[in-house]
Amino acid sequence: MAEVVHLSPNRWPGALKDLRYCVLHTTQGTNSLGWLTNPNSMVSATWLVPPQGPDWYRLGELNDAMWHAGVVSDPVTPLYDGTNPNVVAWGIEFEGFATEPLTQFQLETARTLLGQRPNLPLVPHAALATSGAFFRSDPGITNLAAILLAVKGETVSYAEIEENVKATIRAMLTSPEGAQLVESAIRYPGGYAEKLQRWIDASLAKKAAAAAASAESPFGPVATSPASGQRGDWPRGLGPEPKAPGRP
Repeated sequence: MAEVVHLSPNRWPGALKDLRYCVLHTTQGTNSLGWLTNPNSMVSATWLVPPQGPDWYRLGELNDAMWHAGVVSDPVTPLYDGTNPNVVAWGIEFEGFATEPLTQFQLETARTLLGQRPNLPLVPHAALATSGAFFRSDPGITNLAAILLAVKGETVSYAEIEENVKATIRAMLTSPEGAQLVESAIRYPGGYAEKLQRWIDASLAKKAAAAAASAESPFGPVATSPASGQRGDWPRGLGPEPKAPGRP
């Protein structure tokens, strides 16, 4: 396992001066290195971890503010205080999907990157964008549990993790607020939709799940996500906006 440096132009060089937490992502796609280093994408991360090794990629210096979580909507983490997360948090992109298990290589890399930083809080991207056009579900509730365990050096099968996740969902369904949260996740395209649908009502077919995500949903019409630029605004009070090489 080795780190390969492949700098992205989508960053504010030297702007991360107060590291407070790390945001965990899944790319929701494959072959992501080109996208994360394309200046038109307006998105990047501190690290990109592909499904298979032997290498992972560092896309900026550790004190660079990468553009991975700058669009915030109804955040639920107390670590968010109104500051653009990009200037106070690292970001790790695990290549893959929130609904699919991370690989052993990805979990081992997570332990390598974060295991020596036991006091650094880990925040799922989903906790920073819970609604609206930029709604996020990554890295997925099962993957989040697996990452947290891997960082602690513990190995638990995905089957065991999923049993715990199902128990959590059942508990959420006992309150109106929890029920609405789960129902919203089911009806939103992408994210946890397929797994939650199977767990909560196995009798529904995929066509029914797709229909539930339509404008007929009691939660109203669902907007499709726009391009995932995550630059956000350059914070006032930090002086002139630093420009990365390769950006206009």
